[in-house]
Amino acid sequence: MDASLHGVDDEQLARAPRTPPDNHIEHVSPHELKSIVLRVAKAVFGAPRNELISETARQLGFSRTGATIRRVLGSTVDQLLADGDLGESFGTLRPVR
Repeated sequence: MDASLHGVDDEQLARAPRTPPDNHIEHVSPHELKSIVLRVAKAVFGAPRNELISETARQLGFSRTGATIRRVLGSTVDQLLADGDLGESFGTLRPVR
């Protein structure tokens, strides 16, 4: 994902994920979720979908990955795949760029 196209600079993307102030993942911006999922996928050198979702949830400060978190992050992963920012090979999701 080219940060300059989205009005976000590299320094902003390099910051650690924040803890949602009210512990509702639905209140985290979709753009921020995409950035975090991509950063996690890069850091772990790719992962199966469920592991990527669980690790992303942990990075966001969630100790459990319930149905709502799985739904929101699963939708984020689907969008990243559709946009071509994530690729899947042999069941492992990795950043494309």
